[in-house]
Amino acid sequence: MLRFRSTPPVVDDQASAFRRGWVASTRAIDHDVAGRWPEAAIGRLTLRVHPALGWFSHGDERRAVLFVGDPIDLAARSTSRRRIAARAARELARGVEHAVRYIAYLGGRFTALLWDGATVTVVPDCVGSLPTYYHAAGPGSLLLSSHAHLAGEVARLDVDPAPKRFIDQARAMSTKGTLFAPGIVTPFVGLLPLLPNHALTYDGGEVRHARFYPFDDTVLERDVDAAYARFADAFSTHVALLCGLGRVGVSLTSGLDSRATFAAARPHLGKDALAWTYFKFHAPTDAQRDDLVGANALAARAGVQHRVINIQRPGDRARDAFDDAYARTLRHTPQFAALAAAYHDDLPHGIVELQSMVAEVGTGFYKKRRDDVTPKRLAYLYSSSDFGRLPEVRAEAARFLRHADYSPAALGSLDYHDLYYWELRIGRWGTLRMQEVDLTHHLMLPFNARAVVEALQGPALEHRVEKQALQRYIDEHPV
Repeated sequence: MLRFRSTPPVVDDQASAFRRGWVASTRAIDHDVAGRWPEAAIGRLTLRVHPALGWFSHGDERRAVLFVGDPIDLAARSTSRRRIAARAARELARGVEHAVRYIAYLGGRFTALLWDGATVTVVPDCVGSLPTYYHAAGPGSLLLSSHAHLAGEVARLDVDPAPKRFIDQARAMSTKGTLFAPGIVTPFVGLLPLLPNHALTYDGGEVRHARFYPFDDTVLERDVDAAYARFADAFSTHVALLCGLGRVGVSLTSGLDSRATFAAARPHLGKDALAWTYFKFHAPTDAQRDDLVGANALAARAGVQHRVINIQRPGDRARDAFDDAYARTLRHTPQFAALAAAYHDDLPHGIVELQSMVAEVGTGFYKKRRDDVTPKRLAYLYSSSDFGRLPEVRAEAARFLRHADYSPAALGSLDYHDLYYWELRIGRWGTLRMQEVDLTHHLMLPFNARAVVEALQGPALEHRVEKQALQRYIDEHPV
């Protein structure tokens, strides 16, 4: 008999490392933090899941589906865990490929694990926003984790100095822009990332990382008006459902991405809703001032409380338990520690943040495009500076191409520039930024739904990079 199970109620430790994380293993999980989390099981794996994240499953020893996190069914307009798990289990009964396709079009933030009686299949959400890292020590041994550092601690992996070496080298070369390790480099030897649009399969022996998207019949809508109609419906539906998860806060700037999110959320915001903009009072820039003034005016017009999150200078803030949790969670891959600390200090810890980071997966990040998919080209897209021309950076781009399938047959009608930004910049760097926020509150991503992304990617590039769909949405949904 198929049964529904979910996380038992457990107190959430706000100051813990790896908050909103999970770990799964074929072996006993002996860890001072994760070992206290609620336990679940599927197939050959035992899981420990942070109580703020939660898990739920549907199935039995022959066939089962287990979700960690918050999947959202846009087509059914549902956030019901029981309903989503039951539907996924029905699709799994038809075949793993049917379950993967259903899961691929869910919104929210989650990771799904499938068991068909022989093989475990791990499927990420649209952009892999709740990451999966994996390590296989040999036949019969597999470790999965949302956090690279948690995997490293549980499996006692050797530290790989490559990420720090790359970042130090980039800084020494005065490299501009966002800095993160290239390709599939992780902080631990033998630890690999599950990329967005790929699934991981494990049959007790071999671990296989393989692309499942685009599907053979994936066709994007090229007509601007038809694509916009699809976007507006999917985006409005997703945001409305996200707003039902709890007290909502919107990370707001004067940019089109967050303004579109705010416009979609406004009809569903309660009296306790917030908007906020971060600001460096000790080193303000014109762009920050514009964001602050524009966001404040928009929030005031909507009657929504607006807060300014002060990014303090290093050393101005007294060290506390949060800093210890941050250091342990992202020791070798820190991103914006000052913002993470400011969020912890200045925002309600139970709030559901709507963050618009994923928008450019749809609207288009790379404006100049070429046909050649080579390590040299991908290294350039990763960094167009002298740093991106280094042989070791190009070598990591080549390793990325061996890990992901960028063959013409695999990509179908999709442009590799869009997939590369999707799978590398958001799937690798973006998820680190998300995990910083997870240490404090409940981060959700309105653009993290395949129906939203596909609708935005359909029209010609000149329509996308100007973000015409977002401007039109804002115009049609005035605050």
